[in-house]
Amino acid sequence: MADWEEKDYQIIILDNEPGIRSLFSRIILKRFSSVKCFEYENTMNAIEKIKETLENSPAKIDLLVQDLCRPGITGVRTIEMVREIDPELKIIIQSGYLPPYMINDDPNFMSKISAFIEKPYGVKEMTDMITRTLKKTEGGIYVLAAPSGYGKSTIVEKLQYQGIKTLRKVTTRSYRDNNEEKKLETESICPEEFKYLKDNNLLLACHLFEGNEYAIRKTDFIDALKGEGKYIYTTTNPYLAINLSNEFNSRIKSIFIHSPIDFAGYGLEKRLENLTR
Repeated sequence: MADWEEKDYQIIILDNEPGIRSLFSRIILKRFSSVKCFEYENTMNAIEKIKETLENSPAKIDLLVQDLCRPGITGVRTIEMVREIDPELKIIIQSGYLPPYMINDDPNFMSKISAFIEKPYGVKEMTDMITRTLKKTEGGIYVLAAPSGYGKSTIVEKLQYQGIKTLRKVTTRSYRDNNEEKKLETESICPEEFKYLKDNNLLLACHLFEGNEYAIRKTDFIDALKGEGKYIYTTTNPYLAINLSNEFNSRIKSIFIHSPIDFAGYGLEKRLENLTR
């Protein structure tokens, strides 16, 4: 494959059905010449393998492919255990059904995995998914925090020349002019729609600034993390940047023009008090 990086990948296949594990391995080994597969039915055995290679081998596990609905230790708990050991390990979830409660109970569930593939799927669909997941560096977001008037727009403009995209904001503020609307970097919506999206847990990083509400659509945020590119999001709120970094670990990089402590000296006390999420 022209777009396949030539290196020795190691993949764990975790499924309680031996026939599925065996078929999966055969397809992968036939399609990719530089892959080594490990099949496991028991979750703890797979966890131990991940820990073992991470601690004792120069070549760690690159990808975990697992079924979501599993007996014993659930698929969701398995993901949590894996993330405690290796936050960077790529995970593909395969399942015939993604229960809505998983997203509702944990709004960040989709950010903890690299891809989701729905059963039944074809051989090409599955191998393409593995290729896309392994060949690329996962997307990431830079959160640039600075007071108003401290050059955020200038920095964003420079970064755009380097291929970094702007993560679109959703706001109740009207467009300043036609040029802002055409850039598609800000989406202006009515307060009622904003409230609906917020109440239904469809927004992230909600905050107030000068009487207007701002946020990120959750779908845009997840797409940015899962995509191939890098994105930047600007804010006047340092705590928002800190919270995003803490929540999503290495996938979010926060940049401060002033330290969070210094922000208070630039008239942002009320803005920080208005942080709604």
